[in-house]
Amino acid sequence: MKKKLMGLGLTMAMVISLAACGGSGDSNNSNDDASPAEETSAPEATTAAQPTDLTGTWQSEDNDGSYQEAIITDDTIEINWVSDGTESIYWIGTYTAPTEAVDEYSWTSERDKEKTDSALLASTDDTKDFTYKNDTISYEASALGTTTTMELKKVSDDTSGAAAEDTEAATTTTVDQINLDNSEGTLTYTMHELSEDYDGNPAIIVYFDYTNKKDDTSFAQATFYPQVFQNGVECEMGISLDDNEAISNASKEIQKGTTLNVAYIYTLQDTESPVTLKVTDQSSENLLNDVYQEQELSLK
Repeated sequence: MKKKLMGLGLTMAMVISLAACGGSGDSNNSNDDASPAEETSAPEATTAAQPTDLTGTWQSEDNDGSYQEAIITDDTIEINWVSDGTESIYWIGTYTAPTEAVDEYSWTSERDKEKTDSALLASTDDTKDFTYKNDTISYEASALGTTTTMELKKVSDDTSGAAAEDTEAATTTTVDQINLDNSEGTLTYTMHELSEDYDGNPAIIVYFDYTNKKDDTSFAQATFYPQVFQNGVECEMGISLDDNEAISNASKEIQKGTTLNVAYIYTLQDTESPVTLKVTDQSSENLLNDVYQEQELSLK
């Protein structure tokens, strides 16, 4: 998986009105004996200043099509690396809004580990300090051993993100049958069966048809990353108790245009709870898009 970081490093280096009233009547109609109540008008009501609103979309300076984009909602800040219209998570954490009108403000965001731990380009810091000053949000960001201060300006009050339309298709997809296709290959789910692993534990074997589209020889996991989850927890890959040709095929390289049936075995917690099969597209064209498909597999 670490190979996926190569070539990405170059993409990551980087806003009281005063009112006055008055007037005088015609001097010929003035009343010198007018009572004070008639001469004095009621004071105007004043409106308290509203707290500074930082929600919306913020962007750093564009550097040859690469920049960082922050989306701030009522209680969350999400920052993405954006390059040529594709996004990759850098930070998702808490946001504490100002409670009064301010020109300068700072807060410490706590990282959402569940949403960022598996993101390849995400910060691993537990917290991150943010500062708002001169209509700019700033913070430190690191990539490939280099730390720099990022400065973002507000570009919209919208919280959907400027690059959201470009990456709308690059989200999770739940399907009846996994079938991923890209310029490097295809992977199609064909079947699954219950089995036992080498230690006699319950296991599931999942079968796919893999086709190589690369000019060079390749194998399925070079382009696709299959995972199995049961009761919300990832299952570990196991070792088959019996010889299985499709499992052996999984490590074999095949030439361009060749299709091979491959399989992977995973150790289960039990034989009753359904499992979720997830396959991630690791092709170069979808490296930053987080493209994957999920399929529920019944064990009964």
